[in-house]
Amino acid sequence: MGIRRTRQSAPSFRKLASAAAGSTAFRYPEQLLASFFGTSNVGLAICDRRLRYLAINDTLAKMNGIPAQDHIGKTFRDILGEFSEVVAPVFRQVFVTGKPVLNHVVSGVLPTRREPGHWIENYFPIVGPTGAVQQVGAVVVEITKERMLEKSLTELNRRLMRARDEEQKRIARELHDSLNQYHTALKLNLGLLKRHSGLSPGQNKILQQSLDLLRQCIDETRMISHLLHPALLDMLGLESAARSLLRDFSRRTAVKTTFKSNLGSRRLLPTLELTLFRVLQEALTNVQRHADSHLVHVSIVQKKQEIVLTIADRGRGISSQQLHRFQQRNADAGIGLIIMRERLEEHEGYLQISSCSRGTQLTACLPTSKGTFQPASVPLPVTT
Repeated sequence: MGIRRTRQSAPSFRKLASAAAGSTAFRYPEQLLASFFGTSNVGLAICDRRLRYLAINDTLAKMNGIPAQDHIGKTFRDILGEFSEVVAPVFRQVFVTGKPVLNHVVSGVLPTRREPGHWIENYFPIVGPTGAVQQVGAVVVEITKERMLEKSLTELNRRLMRARDEEQKRIARELHDSLNQYHTALKLNLGLLKRHSGLSPGQNKILQQSLDLLRQCIDETRMISHLLHPALLDMLGLESAARSLLRDFSRRTAVKTTFKSNLGSRRLLPTLELTLFRVLQEALTNVQRHADSHLVHVSIVQKKQEIVLTIADRGRGISSQQLHRFQQRNADAGIGLIIMRERLEEHEGYLQISSCSRGTQLTACLPTSKGTFQPASVPLPVTT
């Protein structure tokens, strides 16, 4: 059988089943309870008020790294060592309140392991004939592999974002260094033609159309380069780059913007400046696509222990369903919101969202420390 017990240290299954007769969690006859313990692929255990193991199945014993029979009669401290301080308070809570505790996530290092483990645990009271809680049953599911996979995926996403940022920076530089030179040469040549007096009215019209198209092409190329990686971010810092981004956003969308900041000439580390700039950029994209707002307020404020970027619009708001998915960290919460959060979490920051029918506010926070700001003596990059 998968369950282990002793005559001296634990009651028989008949006694356990009788004691559990009043419990909504364990209304099973003796044979069914024993079969359930023996065949379940999740960890199961029953303990008494002294937090001693009365029964345990092989699945949970394997998680603990100790044979099932060696658990019986032993306390949590005997088996789990210091990790018992994580789970014991929850068991005591169930004994005191008589109410189950569901989906409780615990993490820590077991004495038989080197690396931290992660578990989802559910605790149920087992009530005796007097109505008092005599034992507590636990159902345990290990999620260590899932957490490791989740951590690996998060790190992969961060590497991909860093690689994308570097590639966007390279493309922006190529646009500036090569395509802009061609534009300048073409503009000069068209200017020479315009000064030529032998052109017919029809030719002059075509030439003027060509000049107008070239100006539009130059503006679009500059805009693409700026969106890929603004030169102002490297040269003058976050505040100047944010002002420029908002001016271009208003010009393209006719959405009015306001901006305030107390950073001044202070420069954050390049990675932090880029993180906040990308969050602002993504937030403005969401406003343009989804909010239907005529006004956006943006602020960057240095507080005592954090830098706070706030973007507030007066649009239609985000649905409560999508907000719930974001708060629950569901994958379908919206790729833009997920990317913003992951960028901030890479630097121990966080993203908060509040929304109603009168608009949405995004608050992006990054913690500050002695190494948050660049030294004043650092020279600015020289660009051509």
